[in-house]
Amino acid sequence: MRLTKFFSQGCGVFLSEPSRTEYDLNFNFLGFHVRAHPFFFLMCLFIGSNIVGGRGVNTGVGVVMGVMVFFVSILIHEIGHSLAHRRYGMGSRIVLYAMGGMAIPDSVGRRVSLTHQKSIVISLAGPVAGFLLAIACIALGTLVVGHLPQGRLLGFVPLFVPFTPEYQKYELLMAVINGFILVNILLNLLNLLPIIPLDGGRISQSTFEIFDRWDGVRKSLMLSIATAVGCGLYCLKSESTLMAIFCFYLAYQNYQQLNPGVGRRW
Repeated sequence: MRLTKFFSQGCGVFLSEPSRTEYDLNFNFLGFHVRAHPFFFLMCLFIGSNIVGGRGVNTGVGVVMGVMVFFVSILIHEIGHSLAHRRYGMGSRIVLYAMGGMAIPDSVGRRVSLTHQKSIVISLAGPVAGFLLAIACIALGTLVVGHLPQGRLLGFVPLFVPFTPEYQKYELLMAVINGFILVNILLNLLNLLPIIPLDGGRISQSTFEIFDRWDGVRKSLMLSIATAVGCGLYCLKSESTLMAIFCFYLAYQNYQQLNPGVGRRW
């Protein structure tokens, strides 16, 4: 059993593609068709409104820039998956919706059989694209202020801090750069957790199947449930209630896949 039977490539959480609406934003980027559902922009507003800020940054401008940062970051992540699809001879389209994004392989044309190794590459391509964007932003910020990031969020996320007059001169630009660094490091690290259907969960399942053809899926689901429950408990302890609910929901989804229909036992 392959993970691709369950999920399309991408960082989307719910399994089904949202219905088309007359308010969808449709455009092409690097040869891929992109459809952005209206609820995607609400999600961008909810999450991105606090990403870009500073003493010299207008609140309204900061909200708009934060939405842009989140929009671009999710798009680049899905472009990474789509480029990997293209590398292996598949077309791809991107859907951005309330829970993130999906890079969906085209079902039209010749069918391409993916090995587990190729599936792992496709799953890694999204986070790698995000990390490269973060690196590019660090390089740009270094050129602007003349030094490497001197701050650390959570002890490991490099951020530029206002130690120099040059930073204050370009405060909005540096706030946007910090936003890109923050989102693309944290978002993609979280996405690499071995929780299905995140990219890390796909990588985990493909890896288990390489070494255990018959029982790899079950083992990856068990690891996914344990990881999701552990993350949920940590979020509860940290008073991140919404994130805890999200993790527990993923654990429940995985449990349903592990025990379909009439009570299959572990």
